[in-house]
Amino acid sequence: MVIWHLFRIFFISGLFTFSGGIAMIPMLHTELVTKSNYLTEEEFYYYTAISQTLPGVISLTLACFVGKKIKGWRGLIACALAVILPAYSIMLILTILYHNLPQNGAIDGVFTAVRATAGVFVLEASLNMGRITAKTTRKVMVVIGVVFAVYVLNISVLTVIGLTFIYAILLSAYDYFWRGGGRA
Repeated sequence: MVIWHLFRIFFISGLFTFSGGIAMIPMLHTELVTKSNYLTEEEFYYYTAISQTLPGVISLTLACFVGKKIKGWRGLIACALAVILPAYSIMLILTILYHNLPQNGAIDGVFTAVRATAGVFVLEASLNMGRITAKTTRKVMVVIGVVFAVYVLNISVLTVIGLTFIYAILLSAYDYFWRGGGRA
C-alpha cells in the first residue's frame, strides 16, 4: 500500500511539474513531509541537497533516495519508475505533436506559461531550502556571498561551487583542529 502511495506521489509530481527536479520539490515536500509524514523536514532537505550534488537527474536521484529510505529496494524501483514514466510519456507525445502543429499563437503561449510556472516552483524550493539549511549566521553569510558572487560579480556557478567546497573543507578543518570538533 505504501509503495503504491509513493508511486502515485512521484508519478503525479512528475506529471504536473515542469522544468525538472527542483520544480518538484515544493509538491514533494507537501506530500512526503506535511501530509504523509514519511520523512522529517530535515531528512527531506538532506536527500534533496544530496540529489542536487550528485550527477544525474535530480528528480530521479531524489525518488531513489526516498523510495529506498521508506520501503527499501522495492520502494526505490517504484519511485524511480514513477518519476520516469510521466517525463518519458509527455516527451514522446510532445515530440510527435511539435512536428505536426504550427509554431505560433497558442503553442507559443503554452510554452511561455510553462516557463513562468517553473520559475515560481524553483523560487519556492529555494526559499524553503534556505529556511531549513541557513540556521546560523555563518551559513546565512555563505548564502549571501554565493548570491552576490553569481549575480553581482558574474562569477560562474562552477567557480563559486569550487570555492564554496574549499571554504567548507577549510572551515571544517579549523573547527576540528582548533575549536575541538565544533560544527560548521
